[in-house]
Amino acid sequence: MDAEAVRWEQTESLRDKIKLFLHKADEIQRGASIYDTVEELSDAINEWKSTVHMVTVTNRDFNKDLKHCMYSDNEAVFQRTVMMSILNRHQISDKFDFNCEGQWSLRSNHYALLSTEENSISAPKPDLAIFFHFNSLVGPGLYWQSTPVPDHLKPCMSPDGSIERCFPSIFIEAENGFHDLTTALMANMHSASQVLFNIYVWMSAAGHKDKFFSDVRLLSIAINAEKFALRVHRAQAAQEGEGEELEFYYDDICDGHAYKKDHIYNLIRNVLVKYAETTLLNVLKQSVLVVLRDQRQALKRKSEVAGLAGGDPLSKKTTVATSNQVADPSG
Repeated sequence: MDAEAVRWEQTESLRDKIKLFLHKADEIQRGASIYDTVEELSDAINEWKSTVHMVTVTNRDFNKDLKHCMYSDNEAVFQRTVMMSILNRHQISDKFDFNCEGQWSLRSNHYALLSTEENSISAPKPDLAIFFHFNSLVGPGLYWQSTPVPDHLKPCMSPDGSIERCFPSIFIEAENGFHDLTTALMANMHSASQVLFNIYVWMSAAGHKDKFFSDVRLLSIAINAEKFALRVHRAQAAQEGEGEELEFYYDDICDGHAYKKDHIYNLIRNVLVKYAETTLLNVLKQSVLVVLRDQRQALKRKSEVAGLAGGDPLSKKTTVATSNQVADPSG
């Protein structure tokens, strides 16, 4: 639904909230502060806006920010104004989380793109990355949450180091002013390729490789004060004879000039709701639960064997070494 097509009948709940505000305001003693009541109304309006696909920031404030960034040579200004305005916090449900300029930390054997002497590649640091929340992958129960993630897979699940933020799937890179988008497009390709590799490692461990190639897609937006570009990223197995390697591809979906906030907002919303929250989340959830189930079983076997070893130090040492190989096949 287009945000500009909001109809009067869709405002019923908003009108109810305004009536409630007026009722509370009338009950407050004259001269007393109604700060909390105004805050409640502001929150209620913003929540309602999200139900009709409207951004919480107004067109006036968005256009003022955009105009300021057009003549600013400070990329941080654009990131902290325009970019955050189009990311409506009310559409970032409890299934998602986000991080700004989070430096990723990867193990040397988990780099998707290989460095050379002429071309040194560092870990990604996306301007904005939208992740899945850990609970959205394992559920709210304590059973799965109490299962530790295998050490060799932790960097693949949470590249920025926070176990609560898993598998970033949407990336936004900003360029200040009217700068060319090439740098932002390259940064997005780096981030997306790395996450595709990370997901491949997880889904391989779960025995879901075919599902990875057929269903896993990541999305990126490169944007400056004038234009934007939306891409879909995917991976394919390398040609036969090259070992277990990946090739990374992208498809240009759309680009635009002189964009409006509602246009970009709806792009992000459609990506979140129509793909990430419905398709990709379910694909990742199935693989994560398989890997954690196998990890739980491996730890159980380790505990049982260690118990049988009793008080014999030599036997216990040998048993633990053997079980580590089962729990961590990459070791």
